[in-house]
Amino acid sequence: MAMVTIHHWQDMERGIQELRRVSKGPVAILTFDPDALHEFWNMAYFPEVVEAERKRYPTMEWLTTTLGGSCQIEAVPIPLDCLDGFQEAFYGRPEAFLNPEVRRNQSAWGFVSEETASKGVTKLEADLQSGKWDKRYGHYRRQPFFVGALRLLVSTPDN
Repeated sequence: MAMVTIHHWQDMERGIQELRRVSKGPVAILTFDPDALHEFWNMAYFPEVVEAERKRYPTMEWLTTTLGGSCQIEAVPIPLDCLDGFQEAFYGRPEAFLNPEVRRNQSAWGFVSEETASKGVTKLEADLQSGKWDKRYGHYRRQPFFVGALRLLVSTPDN
């Protein structure tokens, strides 16, 4: 089992092959689908951060091929009150991105310049103050779940 970690591995292919090697049964990986990251509203404010994330996550096709066996992929709904600190966890709480500590705890921000990050944060803050964010995305504040890029892959070995 690997939970939101494989994008940090230096040799992802070797690590995934090791998961398969040591497992007698299914292998479960919780990760993000890079092809679905653009569906989150933060793309309008932090496109460079989203692009940095997209480059770090393997495609679902690559993962299923590398894992082998019979793979199932499911989109994972994220609850509005999700306590984890990944970006989509704040889909209905955009003010979190104004907090430097929140951004420091999300690894993707380390791949963009401070100037780039500051531009996006300033734009978000202005849109929150003016009400523009709420006019466009305010429905997320009441949406109990968000289905974005979070995926659960379960691979059962072939016999």
